[in-house]
Amino acid sequence: MKSLRILWAKADFLPLRLGLSRLAAPVWPKGQAARGPVTLHGKLSLNPGNGAPFRGLRPAGGAGLCGADLVVQAFPSKSRMGPLMPLHYGGRADVAALLTEALPRLLAAMQDGVVATPTISLALGRLVQTQDALAAGVFAPWGLKLHAWDKLLLTDTVVIPSPGVPDGDAMRLAADHLRAVFGLTRPAGTARGGALLLVGHAAEPIARAQAAARGETAVRVIDPDRASLHDMLNAVHDAPAILCADARGLALAGLRAGTELKQAVMLR
Repeated sequence: MKSLRILWAKADFLPLRLGLSRLAAPVWPKGQAARGPVTLHGKLSLNPGNGAPFRGLRPAGGAGLCGADLVVQAFPSKSRMGPLMPLHYGGRADVAALLTEALPRLLAAMQDGVVATPTISLALGRLVQTQDALAAGVFAPWGLKLHAWDKLLLTDTVVIPSPGVPDGDAMRLAADHLRAVFGLTRPAGTARGGALLLVGHAAEPIARAQAAARGETAVRVIDPDRASLHDMLNAVHDAPAILCADARGLALAGLRAGTELKQAVMLR
């Protein structure tokens, strides 16, 4: 069984494992949701699929089984750690989750004196933008822990930050930190031309038409899923106005916190 598990993990059939996990979820042991901010104690683990805490086979965090790799939870290898703080867990793993949820929660927790190693899920850790952030040193002072695909992180203490959208103070901390790391010291909002349009590639034609209907015909388009972190942050910093095709874009516009922004508009 151990040899089979090792071969399975090294093959890294993540979509297949998550598919099996979804099939198993209806009959999986249920746990009690622990909404943050709260500190859990006992024999705990963090699941690599969604980064969420478990007690044995039972979920112990607010995410429940959403995005969890139940194959690894049932047949794991293990890595023991000290106190851990999962910054983001659940089904959605994108650059907005990284910069407007995980990073503000980390900065707010560190300001409050929390002593725990921050972690993010495997899905979030695999993003190109996360690798950009790590290379740039965004998380360097705090030693962000990334999950391996076949390991549970074992711990006796899990610190769960407050769920939901971070408040304005936390977003200001994140925006100031990113500007410092990426050297964005020039005045914000000084780019010539039209507004910045934050939109995924597939939705770009519709979003351009909606922008044109507002009189915004000369727009610079950035796809948050495809752009490098450097390019996206520079574009957001320089834009005189930001047009957003969805709530994710509007959240990323929040990285202008602390600077003057003519407008950030959700297209309809």
